[in-house]
Amino acid sequence: MDVDLFRFINGRLINPIFDQVMPFLSGNAFFIPAVIALGLLVICKFRARGAVFFILLALSVALYTQPDPSSAAELTLRPQEQGA
Repeated sequence: MDVDLFRFINGRLINPIFDQVMPFLSGNAFFIPAVIALGLLVICKFRARGAVFFILLALSVALYTQPDPSSAAELTLRPQEQGA
């Protein structure tokens, strides 16, 4: 099933606009400030609903991009425990 889903996404969901735009955005230093500016614009325009949207968006990104526990040992330079 996973292979079929990958083949569907990779073969059928092709967007030539994003093929040109995404490499530019991925390495651009202005991407994060632009997202923050867009978020502030949404908050100013939609007030409470915009603020809730921006908070939930930031929360979902923060929860999705958490480092895995195995990398904590590398960050703190402590050896990992062996065995249980």
